[in-house]
Amino acid sequence: MKALVSVIVPIYRVELYIEECIDSILNQTYSNLEIILVDDGSDDRCPSICDAYQKKDSRIHVIHKENGGLSDARNVGIDVAKGDYICFIDSDDAVHPCFIQTLYDDLISTNSDIAICHYEKVDRIPDMIEFQGKLNRNVYTQTELLNSLYGPETLSIIVAWNKLYRRHIWEQLRYPVGKVHEDEFVIHYILDQVNQVVINAGTYYYYRQREGSITSCYNEKRLHALEALENRIQFYQTIANETLVHQTMYQYFFMIIRHMKQMRKQKQFTDLKKELRKKLGYLWKSLIICKDIPFLKKIKLSLYGMKSKML
Repeated sequence: MKALVSVIVPIYRVELYIEECIDSILNQTYSNLEIILVDDGSDDRCPSICDAYQKKDSRIHVIHKENGGLSDARNVGIDVAKGDYICFIDSDDAVHPCFIQTLYDDLISTNSDIAICHYEKVDRIPDMIEFQGKLNRNVYTQTELLNSLYGPETLSIIVAWNKLYRRHIWEQLRYPVGKVHEDEFVIHYILDQVNQVVINAGTYYYYRQREGSITSCYNEKRLHALEALENRIQFYQTIANETLVHQTMYQYFFMIIRHMKQMRKQKQFTDLKKELRKKLGYLWKSLIICKDIPFLKKIKLSLYGMKSKML
């Protein structure tokens, strides 16, 4: 019998989308699943919808809990998961019928610790999902993946939901409760545990864009992304990897500028902007003398540093 895969779905106020999500999981070509639906205190029809699905399919296990946020819901799912492999699917998204089978095959055939697929941003889940066929896949070492955190594959690597993990990744690791951008807080700890990761060029995950989702609104909690990068810098300092420290500081510099632009639109956070300007100054002074920061990037740092004074 094939290995058991635990599918963890955190659920909160998604009654319009949850059935489409669950159906896409039930329709997987890989059938040995444990589907953990974590109702995070949702005050709409989601709890009753989940209970109805549990009666229909013995693979479904529903947990009802008080609202604690996305990280807490994922953690509860991890705590009860019995599978040799774990994946996360957000409750307003959906997956291709071959999502788990493809990632499982990639993981086993390459002896990787994590399998990743590409994803598509959608307003609605497509009615007809095309067969992907045999597509290119690339295997990356831990070092290559750490460097890829600052390349074109950044988001695909950081997010929790387009992946299949070997269970050992989550034996000691959990998401930080109460944080937005929770994926940013844990990705460096995840990659620190892997020998290699395989990335499939196929699109097997459908990431729904909708108003009212966590990532569509700007508020002070969005600044947790900056805290996550500070955490990552400290981690790389601990393991004495100066190159990754500087790469993260470079990313941190421009993320601060993006947030300051948002603050300018909101016409608030005045005191916080003063603090962020001080951090920009510190980062600029530190990066401008780094030997592993290319000259053209230093020019970009200086140009954006001057523009930031107008924000």
